[in-house]
Amino acid sequence: MRQLCARFDNRTFLPELKDVKRFFDRHGRPATVWKSRALAQASLFRVLADASMSELKTLLAEEPVGSNVSSLGLISDEILGRNRPVQK
Repeated sequence: MRQLCARFDNRTFLPELKDVKRFFDRHGRPATVWKSRALAQASLFRVLADASMSELKTLLAEEPVGSNVSSLGLISDEILGRNRPVQK
């Protein structure tokens, strides 16, 4: 849980509010109307506290999201025809 919390804080786990909402949808939980990721954090970790150890390990095994590339940046690059290096 500490690792997931650290990744949430540095935005490599569910980096945007929309990602948190999708996480709740995928887990069959109602996503409240949060105004920020910070406000959603307590609810998120209550859901994670109910998760099995294997689910938590699966989440930790997922590739961390690069915090330097926002979805808005990707969209603007696509519109402007700029190429970004492929992240692995």
